[in-house]
Amino acid sequence: MQRISDDWWIGIDGSYRTRVEDGSLVFWWSERAVWINVWKDHDGRTVRERLATWIADRHAGATDLFEQEDNGLLRFGDLLEVPEEAVGHRLGVYSYTGSEAFTVQATCYFDLKEDLGWATAVSKSLSFGRPEPRLRVEEPVGENGHLVLASER
Repeated sequence: MQRISDDWWIGIDGSYRTRVEDGSLVFWWSERAVWINVWKDHDGRTVRERLATWIADRHAGATDLFEQEDNGLLRFGDLLEVPEEAVGHRLGVYSYTGSEAFTVQATCYFDLKEDLGWATAVSKSLSFGRPEPRLRVEEPVGENGHLVLASER
């Protein structure tokens, strides 16, 4: 579990490299990247009202993946294929996790459709207040000690 702010955790391990870019916290490893933004909501809307706005503002080409309530958090995620110069296209799971007072926007980019399960699990692994070990995302490691990606299976 990695701490992403004073109050928020994400269920990935310490094998990912990290950086801050354009105000976002970025975890990355080979063909995968997770971009995260956390903010405090001051507008008086409920988390359900904020969710309705996120859903209404999503890209028309996005495919809904999940909407769930878990331990007082409301989660929504969708899948979108986005153009990228180097590889032609990249897949992204775009998610919002809302608590009473905070929102976390996480985008998991990956190259292979076989990694959709990983991206969805990462998007659902955010926890508030303390790390939730049950949300830890399993990362298969090969004989050489490196992360095994779908392309290597």
